[in-house]
Amino acid sequence: MSENRKGNAANTGADANSSVSPDLVGILIATMIMLGTLGATRELPSGMYFSYSDIVSGTPISVSALLIRFGIPFLVCFGLSWRRNFRESDAIAACLAATLLVVWPSILTPEVLRDDLYSSRFLLYAVYVMFAIAFACFGAAGAKIGQRVRASKSVHDFLSIEVKKRRDTLRDLVIGVVSSGIYAYLEHLWNQAK
Repeated sequence: MSENRKGNAANTGADANSSVSPDLVGILIATMIMLGTLGATRELPSGMYFSYSDIVSGTPISVSALLIRFGIPFLVCFGLSWRRNFRESDAIAACLAATLLVVWPSILTPEVLRDDLYSSRFLLYAVYVMFAIAFACFGAAGAKIGQRVRASKSVHDFLSIEVKKRRDTLRDLVIGVVSSGIYAYLEHLWNQAK
């Protein structure tokens, strides 16, 4: 009898550890899908694609281009969390990995940038950081909604509004304050560049 209890305790401990560990396969899959999709969006007609350098150079960006760019992490993370045990932390890791892989050449070797971008490369780097944060937020939102769809038994369950815990409210407040500060700093840099 005591061996049976020890076996159950060992299984419980193993299950607890596996539920805390990141879904590395899911993160890799999500990163690769996002990279492939971001690469494919370069072939879209003008107005539906933008590069980060367009923001720095002042090129107008359409709403459809923004929706496509931020729809990618949302939909990829939604799909993976709906079909796998893919949590928000996994989505954030995958989104940050994808954005890092997209922008690392210009960070490691800024000489590859055009002359007009080289002079304002720190503004470009700030744009990279903003988009990495936004990418991660959209991915985490997709993962959260995918988890809720997966866990819901009916449409009513899915659409029910949950009362947020105090720490979630505090986290949302901190994210809002940090985002506002970054936006204000970028706006300041933008106005100085003009």
